[in-house]
Amino acid sequence: MLTIEELAAYLKLKPQTIYKWAQTGKVPGGKFGKEWRFRRSTIERWIDSQIPALPGSDDEPGGDGLATQSTKRSTKRTSKKPKSATSDEAGETEAGETEAGGPSRN
Repeated sequence: MLTIEELAAYLKLKPQTIYKWAQTGKVPGGKFGKEWRFRRSTIERWIDSQIPALPGSDDEPGGDGLATQSTKRSTKRTSKKPKSATSDEAGETEAGETEAGGPSRN
């Protein structure tokens, strides 16, 4: 069982946010006397219902669990290579070579 403070730390939110969500029923929990309590297993299921499954993940039927890793890899490789200081608008260097290092096809 988690308290408001423990759940807030777990979700990286302010305790006031958890308190408001508990009062409005946005987060599953129960009040015991004056104190709110939350079951970790119920919170885990609630989190899963709040976050849509990625295509190809284990949560999707037929998924292989590789979507998260491949998504991370593809985003790292999208950065552009800066042009060299001596290149012109056509992407050639002063020596007539392309930025890839091969000869120009002019």
